Amino acid sequence: MSFQDTHEKPLRTFIETRARTLQNTIETAAQNRDANNVVELEKQIDRESDRFVEDVTARVNGIRDQIKARRPTDDRSPDYAERMNQYKQYVSLSSTGINQVTTWVNRIFKKIIDVIKNIVEWINDMARTIIGILELIRNSFNEFITSFLK
Repeated sequence: MSFQDTHEKPLRTFIETRARTLQNTIETAAQNRDANNVVELEKQIDRESDRFVEDVTARVNGIRDQIKARRPTDDRSPDYAERMNQYKQYVSLSSTGINQVTTWVNRIFKKIIDVIKNIVEWINDMARTIIGILELIRNSFNEFITSFLK
């Protein structure tokens, strides 16, 4: 079985699913947040992002461990040299695969960071909009009171 079938496709599926979950969780938290509690939202974004990175790192480390587990250990076996050559080829192909996966994971992380930046910008824009609306209401109320009391 190839590296792609054994490791890359399941890892891609896992990361895609996990990235969607991360995005949905952060978007839901941003939409449902208390307008006065941006700090808690930032903490939640940090927690969710860290959890995502930990999950992906654990998966990649698992792949590395699976690759290492295929290394022949009995150097007295009559077919040890042949099995070691096969292992070296497997490691070489796996290295190529891991490099491709690493490149892909880096692109995914960049996309996720972009999504998080968009959410933070949205929060910032919404906060400015809300503050602007509140200031308009306050100014209108002050004008009303001033004109009413005159």
